[in-house]
Amino acid sequence: MSRGLSCQRVAEMIYLFFDNEMDGDLRVSFEEHIDYCAPCAEQVQYTRRVLLTVRRRCVRRCAPRSLRDRILERMEHRRAMTRPGP
Repeated sequence: MSRGLSCQRVAEMIYLFFDNEMDGDLRVSFEEHIDYCAPCAEQVQYTRRVLLTVRRRCVRRCAPRSLRDRILERMEHRRAMTRPGP
């Protein structure tokens, strides 16, 4: 058991850690726990490898500029149609 966090709590917060959504004190407690708890440190490393693999294998695709322009133009047209008149 950790000085402040249990292994269960560390497991529940692992994605907060990777998403940088922990406040400073909580992050310190989390990092202290994984510094001396080998099973939790292994879980953090495993999760890091999975996230990096997913990031590398996911290809971001963007719509062609012409398609984006047409969509935005139609959105503006629809907005103008729904605005109340003077």
